[in-house]
Amino acid sequence: MSHLNRRLILTSACAAAIFPTTVFASKTHPVSIANMTFTPMHITIKAGDIIEWHNRDSEGHTATDKGGTWDTGTLRRNKKAVIRFDKPGQYDYYCSWHSNMQGKITVT
Repeated sequence: MSHLNRRLILTSACAAAIFPTTVFASKTHPVSIANMTFTPMHITIKAGDIIEWHNRDSEGHTATDKGGTWDTGTLRRNKKAVIRFDKPGQYDYYCSWHSNMQGKITVT
């Protein structure tokens, strides 16, 4: 039985050496909403990163995915919302109150 335990320990140690665990810290990227514009309008981030929208306008705004998968809800003046993007791809979004306000997120 002790032979089996040593083998399991050795196997676990070998697996750890072959498949090291890497921990990635997510990064938060700010997007300002001011003067009826998302700034920056196009942003590139890594999978697992977070976008934080901050409404600096006097009117309410949203950041709403054109594909319908996410939405910040209405952000009143000086309010913030965050969304984490885990899946690579292109995400076009707009303000549901002001459809001329548009942005794009590229997740690599």
